[in-house]
Amino acid sequence: MNEHGLKRAVDRTLAALRKTGARLFYFKTVGGIYQHIGMPDYVGCANGRFFGLELKHPDGNTQLTPMQTRVRHYITYAGGAYIEARSVDEVSHSMAELLGSSGSGEVRANVT
Repeated sequence: MNEHGLKRAVDRTLAALRKTGARLFYFKTVGGIYQHIGMPDYVGCANGRFFGLELKHPDGNTQLTPMQTRVRHYITYAGGAYIEARSVDEVSHSMAELLGSSGSGEVRANVT
């Protein structure tokens, strides 16, 4: 699955979570001249906690850019969660963790 296919699958997963009654609000960001550089692919709020969700190619060869790393720092410093995922399973696991938790700090999928 390529990154585009992953985004479509994550769209379906997040929509299904919301339909179950999960306390979840999110939207997909679209890059452009009016958007802050380095924003994650999705931003939202899960169970009262802000999160940024960045999807990377499933092959594992892509890393966060310097600006994405800076945005991750801003989000986690402010008490939000930052999720970096390469599969739908990682997204599902991280969202379940967020929806069941109100702690602070970074939630990261695919930590090596």
